[in-house]
Amino acid sequence: MHRFTLTFLNKDVEQQYQSINKKQSIEFQQQQKWIFIVMGLYFTIIKIIEQEWVSLGFIVFNWLVVIFSYKFIAQRHKLYDFFLTFVVVSYNLYFPITKYFSIIQSENFYVDGYFISVGTFGVINIFSFRYKTIIIAIIFTSLVSLSMISEVNFWNQLIKSTIFTSLYLQHLYCSEKHKKYSFLNHLKRTTTLKGIYDLTNIQTFIVHYKAETKKIELVQKDDQQEIQKQILDDFDDYLNNMKIQQSRSSGKFVSILGQDPINQSQRKQELKSYLFELFLRDQRITKTMTDNQNENNQILGEAIYEQEYYSIQITKVFDIHPCFILILQEKKKEVQLEELSLKNKMLKKSLDQTSLIFKHQVRISLIYFQWIYKFANKKEEILLINRCLQSIHGQIIKANNDFQNIIDFNTINSDFQQSIIKKFNIIDCLNELIRTICFYDINKDIKFNIINQLNTEQQNIQQDEKQLKQLFYNLLFFVSHSSQTVTITLQHDIHGQPSKPVIKIKINYQGPNLSNQQLQGLQIINPQNLGELLHNSQKPLDLEIPLSLMIIRKIGPYDKMRLQQNKKAQNYIEFYIFSVLEEHYHLIPIYSLHPLNCLILREKNIQNSKKFTSFYEKMQTSPRIQMQNYNDF
Repeated sequence: MHRFTLTFLNKDVEQQYQSINKKQSIEFQQQQKWIFIVMGLYFTIIKIIEQEWVSLGFIVFNWLVVIFSYKFIAQRHKLYDFFLTFVVVSYNLYFPITKYFSIIQSENFYVDGYFISVGTFGVINIFSFRYKTIIIAIIFTSLVSLSMISEVNFWNQLIKSTIFTSLYLQHLYCSEKHKKYSFLNHLKRTTTLKGIYDLTNIQTFIVHYKAETKKIELVQKDDQQEIQKQILDDFDDYLNNMKIQQSRSSGKFVSILGQDPINQSQRKQELKSYLFELFLRDQRITKTMTDNQNENNQILGEAIYEQEYYSIQITKVFDIHPCFILILQEKKKEVQLEELSLKNKMLKKSLDQTSLIFKHQVRISLIYFQWIYKFANKKEEILLINRCLQSIHGQIIKANNDFQNIIDFNTINSDFQQSIIKKFNIIDCLNELIRTICFYDINKDIKFNIINQLNTEQQNIQQDEKQLKQLFYNLLFFVSHSSQTVTITLQHDIHGQPSKPVIKIKINYQGPNLSNQQLQGLQIINPQNLGELLHNSQKPLDLEIPLSLMIIRKIGPYDKMRLQQNKKAQNYIEFYIFSVLEEHYHLIPIYSLHPLNCLILREKNIQNSKKFTSFYEKMQTSPRIQMQNYNDF
């Protein structure tokens, strides 16, 4: 910083400082213009009454210059400063000149001179230090020159004028120096805060409550004094969609980190309503509390916004309106640790499920093998041995299918997407699957019926045989848990434009209905946030329905499956698959999909309204992108 002019050596910093001063000066000048207008009107009327035409001409001329210069306040501020300087200097010189040359005789020159000085300082204080010094130097030199012409005791007048002027200049110098240092401290503080905001993901909001309009108003965001529309929109979104939870004691929030989004409705509150409560409570406390009462002005807690978790601090501060400062910090470190913990739980659950597969299917098969090898009479017990071998085959198939479900659940957007398309007969495929399932449980007798409405040509399909079998295994094992009789209906249909052949598959079964709680407890496909991970970690790893939905989405034209349940337990499952699956079509990746969103359940008002919704209207085409091969995908 220059020692005498107090200008910063760095041009960018000086420009920032002058820019701030310019904004303040424009605000002051917009208010001053009304004083100038009133003053000009008053002096004009007085001079007309006193018939002082020279003074009237001078006042009117300067008044018109001031009014004309107002059009340059914002756009050409330097031009406005020039006009204002001209008026101030001429006004300070006019009355001494009229006295010295005896144009006007007045006994109030001393009083007028004092108030002219006060008014001059009020006007020029909005200018920079250097500009103010130049104006004072011009006025000082002019007045001293007039004193040299007319005053006998010139040196005495010069010394007094120099001393008084030096006092004011010293005040200007110290004030400007203090302002410059304050600006530098503000600049350092702003730079430091910006670094903190960037490194720690902290956001700050200063909000006022306007009692007249009963609205919450954003005053400042971080270090930004100017509030743009985008910032206001984002803040309104925070107010309306950010959720907080408060405990009943100590004024703190209950931790909602990683809560299950499905069961997260208890004691949630919008940030907007909570702030209104704080403002209104603060007003009541302010009216009733005594000087000796101390209140807690700070609240710490946690919040959730669009499945992102934040630490929140709300602090009451003193301002011209009821004011709170909101500090938000995204809990990235805590979220990452919680994610790792939940993913480890899911990995452990997958390992436990794999262990159960070996325990209940593979181990039983080994026991049967051991009995056949060591103890069975090969001649007399041949029928029982064959039944055991069929059961072993069913157990191994079930174990392999369950294990494949676990693999696919964890690779839903990678390995699961690959397709190996073959041409085969769907009826033969179904008969093979049914034989396996019938012999799966040696103590259970299940009857399967196939109603085939396909002709010979329609039975031959081009599909991903491996995943079609996995789909049938999942659904048939699912219905066979509770049903003794299962009917499978296959019907030819047409889909889309251009039309493509599809097969409508309907599985009728008997069994208890799945409750809403059971449906909500299904595993979320490819969870993306803590709430979804927590949901999966707390619910059973039953993958038959979720993986069936994903396979239907992949090998069929729709991304939904109908699950019809009624009070008589006469239920059915209905879905569609392509007769010819094209290899160069692949699904777009799936994220955060709850199976309940892909299930079409029975309409609640179907008996009252007697309006049946078409299956095609309920279904949506599976989202696909066209690729030449899997590597392109």
